Amino acid sequence: MRHLIFLICAFTFISCLLFFSDAIAAVKSKGEACEVLKRTALRDHLVAKGQPSGKYVCEDYSQTDGYYVFGLHFKLDAPTNKPQSNLVGWFAVNEKDGSVYEWDMANLTLGQAVQAVH
Repeated sequence: MRHLIFLICAFTFISCLLFFSDAIAAVKSKGEACEVLKRTALRDHLVAKGQPSGKYVCEDYSQTDGYYVFGLHFKLDAPTNKPQSNLVGWFAVNEKDGSVYEWDMANLTLGQAVQAVH
């Protein structure tokens, strides 16, 4: 009986880790890094709270020092005729654990970890 309880607790703990964190596994390709970045952008509302209708698109920039670097754009489903920029920002995805950081394009350096907007 104790083994069963231990297995249930272990399974629940691992399931919670997988559900609540993108940053737990190595990223094996640019495509996978882009998907991690887009999931993070959706989860953390990088465009706006109450997301407008559209989709995130990655612009490949480089792979440097263990990070995939992208420009993240948001393409509206119904674009307006008004001038606008769709660049959300520049981001780096860690190859080792999938964590996402801001990328400083002026200095080509790693910035702060991406935090949820509340």
